[in-house]
Amino acid sequence: MDGMRVHTDLYEKLSQAVEGIMRAYASIKPTGVDALVAFQGTGLPSVSIQKYLQRIHKYANCSDCCFAFALIYIDRIAKKGATIHLNPLNIHRVIFSAIVLGIKFYEDTYYDNKYYSKIGGIPLVEMNKLEAAMLILLDFDLHVFPEEFSIYVNELHYCQDWEQRAMGKMVATKGFAKSLSQDSINTNAGSDDENLQPHGDNLLEKSIR
Repeated sequence: MDGMRVHTDLYEKLSQAVEGIMRAYASIKPTGVDALVAFQGTGLPSVSIQKYLQRIHKYANCSDCCFAFALIYIDRIAKKGATIHLNPLNIHRVIFSAIVLGIKFYEDTYYDNKYYSKIGGIPLVEMNKLEAAMLILLDFDLHVFPEEFSIYVNELHYCQDWEQRAMGKMVATKGFAKSLSQDSINTNAGSDDENLQPHGDNLLEKSIR
Protein backbone atom coordinates (compact mmCIF):
# COMPACT_ATOMS: atom_id res chain seq x y z
CA MET A 1 0.00 0.00 0.00
CA ASP A 2 3.00 2.29 0.37
CA GLY A 3 3.11 5.15 -2.08
CA MET A 4 -0.09 4.09 -3.82
CA ARG A 5 -2.36 6.86 -5.08
CA VAL A 6 -6.01 5.96 -4.94
CA HIS A 7 -7.23 8.00 -7.90
CA THR A 8 -6.56 11.31 -9.57
CA ASP A 9 -10.27 12.18 -9.15
CA LEU A 10 -10.18 11.27 -5.47
CA TYR A 11 -12.77 13.74 -4.19
CA GLU A 12 -15.30 13.02 -6.92
CA LYS A 13 -14.91 9.25 -6.77
CA LEU A 14 -15.04 9.04 -2.98
CA SER A 15 -18.02 11.39 -2.71
CA GLN A 16 -19.87 9.28 -5.28
CA ALA A 17 -19.08 6.16 -3.29
CA VAL A 18 -20.23 7.60 0.04
CA GLU A 19 -23.38 9.12 -1.45
CA GLY A 20 -24.25 5.82 -3.13
CA ILE A 21 -23.81 3.88 0.09
CA MET A 22 -25.93 6.46 1.93
CA ARG A 23 -28.76 6.29 -0.61
CA ALA A 24 -28.79 2.50 -0.48
CA TYR A 25 -28.98 2.32 3.30
CA ALA A 26 -31.56 5.11 3.42
CA SER A 27 -33.91 2.67 1.71
CA ILE A 28 -33.87 0.45 4.81
CA LYS A 29 -36.71 0.97 7.25
CA PRO A 30 -34.99 2.18 10.46
CA THR A 31 -35.29 -0.06 13.50
CA GLY A 32 -34.03 0.36 17.03
CA VAL A 33 -31.95 3.20 18.39
CA ASP A 34 -29.92 5.10 15.80
CA ALA A 35 -26.31 4.04 16.30
CA LEU A 36 -25.16 7.25 14.61
CA VAL A 37 -27.03 9.67 16.88
CA ALA A 38 -23.73 11.14 18.10
CA PHE A 39 -22.95 12.18 14.51
CA GLN A 40 -26.30 13.83 13.81
CA GLY A 41 -26.34 17.57 13.11
CA THR A 42 -29.26 19.97 13.43
CA GLY A 43 -29.08 21.18 9.84
CA LEU A 44 -27.49 20.50 6.46
CA PRO A 45 -23.81 21.49 6.24
CA SER A 46 -23.06 24.41 3.97
CA VAL A 47 -20.40 22.45 2.08
CA SER A 48 -20.88 19.49 -0.28
CA ILE A 49 -19.30 16.14 0.45
CA GLN A 50 -16.87 16.57 -2.42
CA LYS A 51 -15.72 20.01 -1.25
CA TYR A 52 -15.47 18.73 2.31
CA LEU A 53 -13.17 15.93 1.17
CA GLN A 54 -11.10 18.44 -0.76
CA ARG A 55 -10.76 20.59 2.33
CA ILE A 56 -9.68 17.65 4.50
CA HIS A 57 -7.16 16.45 1.94
CA LYS A 58 -5.70 19.92 1.57
CA TYR A 59 -5.08 20.58 5.26
CA ALA A 60 -4.60 17.11 6.76
CA ASN A 61 -1.42 16.47 4.74
CA CYS A 62 -2.14 12.76 4.50
CA SER A 63 -1.80 10.19 1.76
CA ASP A 64 -4.67 9.16 -0.49
CA CYS A 65 -4.60 5.75 1.17
CA CYS A 66 -6.22 7.22 4.28
CA PHE A 67 -9.30 8.10 2.24
CA ALA A 68 -9.57 4.53 0.98
CA PHE A 69 -9.30 3.38 4.60
CA ALA A 70 -12.13 5.75 5.50
CA LEU A 71 -14.35 4.26 2.78
CA ILE A 72 -13.65 0.78 4.12
CA TYR A 73 -14.55 1.90 7.65
CA ILE A 74 -17.79 3.54 6.50
CA ASP A 75 -18.74 0.41 4.58
CA ARG A 76 -18.05 -1.69 7.66
CA ILE A 77 -20.34 0.30 9.92
CA ALA A 78 -23.03 0.55 7.23
CA LYS A 79 -23.20 -3.25 7.15
CA LYS A 80 -24.21 -3.36 10.81
CA GLY A 81 -27.83 -3.12 9.72
CA ALA A 82 -30.96 -1.08 10.27
CA THR A 83 -29.67 0.75 13.35
CA ILE A 84 -27.27 2.63 11.07
CA HIS A 85 -29.13 5.62 9.65
CA LEU A 86 -26.74 7.29 7.23
CA ASN A 87 -28.23 10.59 6.08
CA PRO A 88 -27.25 14.13 4.99
CA LEU A 89 -27.30 15.34 8.60
CA ASN A 90 -24.61 12.93 9.79
CA ILE A 91 -22.61 11.88 6.73
CA HIS A 92 -20.01 14.68 6.95
CA ARG A 93 -19.17 13.80 10.56
CA VAL A 94 -19.05 10.10 9.73
CA ILE A 95 -16.69 10.74 6.82
CA PHE A 96 -14.44 13.02 8.81
CA SER A 97 -14.18 10.69 11.80
CA ALA A 98 -13.37 7.76 9.52
CA ILE A 99 -10.66 9.73 7.72
CA VAL A 100 -9.04 10.84 10.99
CA LEU A 101 -8.92 7.25 12.20
CA GLY A 102 -7.48 6.17 8.86
CA ILE A 103 -4.77 8.81 9.21
CA LYS A 104 -3.89 7.78 12.75
CA PHE A 105 -3.76 4.11 11.81
CA TYR A 106 -1.88 4.41 8.52
CA GLU A 107 0.43 7.41 8.86
CA ASP A 108 3.62 7.41 10.93
CA THR A 109 3.01 11.01 12.03
CA TYR A 110 -0.19 12.99 12.40
CA TYR A 111 -1.65 16.08 14.07
CA ASP A 112 -3.55 16.31 17.33
CA ASN A 113 -7.33 16.52 17.52
CA LYS A 114 -7.25 20.26 18.14
CA TYR A 115 -5.92 20.74 14.61
CA TYR A 116 -8.24 18.13 13.09
CA SER A 117 -11.25 19.78 14.72
CA LYS A 118 -10.42 23.00 12.89
CA ILE A 119 -10.13 21.14 9.59
CA GLY A 120 -13.46 19.42 10.17
CA GLY A 121 -15.20 22.56 11.35
CA ILE A 122 -16.36 21.13 14.66
CA PRO A 123 -15.49 21.86 18.32
CA LEU A 124 -12.62 19.89 19.87
CA VAL A 125 -14.90 18.31 22.47
CA GLU A 126 -17.14 16.99 19.73
CA MET A 127 -14.15 15.79 17.70
CA ASN A 128 -13.01 13.67 20.63
CA LYS A 129 -16.51 12.22 21.12
CA LEU A 130 -16.92 11.38 17.45
CA GLU A 131 -13.56 9.64 17.33
CA ALA A 132 -14.50 7.49 20.32
CA ALA A 133 -17.96 6.75 18.87
CA MET A 134 -16.44 5.68 15.55
CA LEU A 135 -13.96 3.39 17.27
CA ILE A 136 -16.81 1.71 19.13
CA LEU A 137 -18.82 1.26 15.93
CA LEU A 138 -15.77 -0.37 14.34
CA ASP A 139 -15.20 -2.58 17.41
CA PHE A 140 -11.78 -0.91 17.66
CA ASP A 141 -10.68 -2.84 14.57
CA LEU A 142 -8.90 -0.45 12.19
CA HIS A 143 -6.77 -3.06 10.46
CA VAL A 144 -7.18 -3.37 6.70
CA PHE A 145 -5.69 -6.32 4.86
CA PRO A 146 -3.81 -5.52 1.64
CA GLU A 147 -6.26 -7.63 -0.38
CA GLU A 148 -9.22 -5.70 1.06
CA PHE A 149 -7.51 -2.40 0.35
CA SER A 150 -6.84 -3.40 -3.26
CA ILE A 151 -10.49 -4.35 -3.78
CA TYR A 152 -11.72 -0.96 -2.59
CA VAL A 153 -9.13 0.96 -4.60
CA ASN A 154 -10.16 -1.00 -7.67
CA GLU A 155 -13.81 -0.19 -7.00
CA LEU A 156 -12.98 3.49 -6.61
CA HIS A 157 -11.47 3.30 -10.08
CA TYR A 158 -14.21 1.35 -11.83
CA CYS A 159 -17.46 1.12 -9.86
CA GLN A 160 -20.14 3.16 -11.64
CA ASP A 161 -23.05 2.57 -9.26
CA TRP A 162 -22.21 2.44 -5.55
CA GLU A 163 -25.87 2.45 -4.59
CA GLN A 164 -26.50 -0.74 -6.55
CA ARG A 165 -23.31 -2.24 -5.15
CA ALA A 166 -24.44 -1.54 -1.58
CA MET A 167 -27.92 -2.88 -2.30
CA GLY A 168 -26.37 -6.10 -3.56
CA LYS A 169 -24.35 -6.47 -0.38
CA MET A 170 -27.49 -5.82 1.68
CA VAL A 171 -29.28 -8.73 0.05
CA ALA A 172 -26.43 -10.99 1.12
CA THR A 173 -26.43 -9.67 4.69
CA LYS A 174 -28.82 -10.97 7.34
CA GLY A 175 -30.72 -8.64 9.63
CA PHE A 176 -31.74 -5.92 7.18
CA ALA A 177 -35.36 -4.76 6.99
CA LYS A 178 -36.89 -5.46 3.59
CA SER A 179 -39.22 -2.50 3.58
CA LEU A 180 -37.83 0.11 1.19
CA SER A 181 -38.42 3.86 1.32
CA GLN A 182 -38.86 5.97 -1.80
CA ASP A 183 -37.48 9.10 -0.14
CA SER A 184 -34.77 10.80 -2.15
CA ILE A 185 -31.68 12.30 -0.59
CA ASN A 186 -29.88 15.41 -1.73
CA THR A 187 -26.34 15.18 -0.41
CA ASN A 188 -25.04 18.25 -2.18
CA ALA A 189 -27.14 20.88 -0.43
CA GLY A 190 -25.27 24.06 0.30
CA SER A 191 -22.68 26.12 -1.47
CA ASP A 192 -19.84 24.66 -3.49
CA ASP A 193 -18.00 27.94 -3.01
CA GLU A 194 -17.20 27.20 0.64
CA ASN A 195 -14.04 29.01 1.63
CA LEU A 196 -11.47 26.29 2.27
CA GLN A 197 -9.58 28.18 4.95
CA PRO A 198 -9.33 26.73 8.46
CA HIS A 199 -11.87 28.74 10.36
CA GLY A 200 -12.61 27.03 13.63
CA ASP A 201 -15.64 25.09 14.71
CA ASN A 202 -18.48 26.53 12.64
CA LEU A 203 -18.20 24.71 9.30
CA LEU A 204 -20.80 22.06 10.17
CA GLU A 205 -24.18 22.69 11.75
CA LYS A 206 -24.35 22.17 15.50
CA SER A 207 -24.65 18.59 16.72
CA ILE A 208 -27.90 17.56 18.36
CA ARG A 209 -25.89 16.22 21.30
